[in-house]
Amino acid sequence: MIHVNIRRVALAAALLLMSGGCASTKLTSIWRNPDFAGPIRFKKIVVLAVHPERMARQYAENAMVDQLGPGRAVAGYTVIRDDERQKIDVVKSKIREQGFDGAVTMKLLGAHTGTSAPAAARANASNSSTFDEDYNAVVSAPAGDSSSASGTTVISVQTNIYSVPDGKLIWSGINDVPDPKDAQEIVAEIAKSVRAELRKEKLLP
Repeated sequence: MIHVNIRRVALAAALLLMSGGCASTKLTSIWRNPDFAGPIRFKKIVVLAVHPERMARQYAENAMVDQLGPGRAVAGYTVIRDDERQKIDVVKSKIREQGFDGAVTMKLLGAHTGTSAPAAARANASNSSTFDEDYNAVVSAPAGDSSSASGTTVISVQTNIYSVPDGKLIWSGINDVPDPKDAQEIVAEIAKSVRAELRKEKLLP
């Protein structure tokens, strides 16, 4: 029987650098807005990691910025203060005032056993929701503290890409990471796999 504290596992996964072997991180669920032909031509992208731990947020945002390109992507913590993160109106206002036309969010769906996220969480990734709806739902929901289960622990992280002008979700993917306790640079690997998939779908050059 393994007792997993989701917050601690996610934070440890984000901070474990150069220790142990690299986890087998893969995208197991992908959704693309059928109305968006692509490619993504955002000039300025804000990256927002939704997580209760500041260090985990900053690491995740920096990792995704590195993959998207520091020339056009900006980590959310450099734009939005910690005390403003749960205020959707403030977040939207700052994003628009600073000229962002794209937004990428990363959020921990939870820890579980098996090879993929629970069906309910996976179904939510396929909804053509808006930035407002998703962000409000995530930041207002209580964070899961722990989960008890036997077997291999898997954490699932969802990455969403939005168009800021209309708030529409244009792409969503879920990464499943087995045995995160021993993973190396998990967040960076997730960011790399998202970039590779976007290039495969010809959404990124």
